[in-house]
Amino acid sequence: MATTEPVLFDDSLEARQAAFQAWAETVRDPARAHSEGLRELIVLNGAAIADYEVAPLPNGRWAVTVHCSYHCGHFHGTGIPWTAFDSRDACIEFFLTTARRHFGYAIGPDGSDLQRRAQAEMAGVLQGGLFGFIEPLPSRGYQGQKRHTLFTHEEKDDGEDETATGSRNSDGSDQGDDLGEPDADRDAAQRDRQPHLQGW
Repeated sequence: MATTEPVLFDDSLEARQAAFQAWAETVRDPARAHSEGLRELIVLNGAAIADYEVAPLPNGRWAVTVHCSYHCGHFHGTGIPWTAFDSRDACIEFFLTTARRHFGYAIGPDGSDLQRRAQAEMAGVLQGGLFGFIEPLPSRGYQGQKRHTLFTHEEKDDGEDETATGSRNSDGSDQGDDLGEPDADRDAAQRDRQPHLQGW
């Protein structure tokens, strides 16, 4: 009776490097280039955030990357790099499954009342309404978007404080109340959000 040797998993450094390179070239890089943009679910003024990006791949498949986090209480979070699926619907289902799992874990004594309220609020958002889950509109995505930090007042050059609301760019410049892009930037961003119209 013939026997065959078991095939052992190759966990060598070279094999892992090759696997990473293949993933980067076939999933990560094309997904970044053709991402629809970052879609965010934010509750209680940022106490809990779930976001994702989806992108078509050259081989006809789709990819998704997911991040879920609390910004209060124990500050737990999770992130999943670009992962390929057979369809866009499968990507959205993966996001929902991941987010519902993360925000469904019981919050222990290291949490807070605000975190528990954010958990309940996020659960409702992820559940959806009469027509199921409604996707939020996309922004530019992680690679192209400007990072903002909230601020409540600024000091003018003459030393006089001026109350304001809005956000501040990562370089320290103020955005003020209007967080939109200039017309030219907005048009370019809109073109970036149309991956189906771009050539491979």
